[in-house]
Amino acid sequence: MAPVFLAYPVGRFYKYVNARLAKKHGVGTLRDDKGEAVVGNSERADLLNNYFCSVYVTDNGILPNLDDRYGASRHIICHLILATLQRQSGS
Repeated sequence: MAPVFLAYPVGRFYKYVNARLAKKHGVGTLRDDKGEAVVGNSERADLLNNYFCSVYVTDNGILPNLDDRYGASRHIICHLILATLQRQSGS
């Protein structure tokens, strides 16, 4: 059996690779709080960094109280957790 890379025409492979390398898609126009376009790479990086820092938060390890959020009783939640654990363990 011939190796996989010899089973296909080499020209098609290079044509595919070159087509992928030729398409350079950059980040679209970014605008600051004032609506002005941000042009420089450093400024764009700072703008994106500030945005992502404002969106993502550090996990504090505290889970929300599901009874208050969804009105579900602890009894139902416990049964769902037990059923999940049993499925995972194969019991």
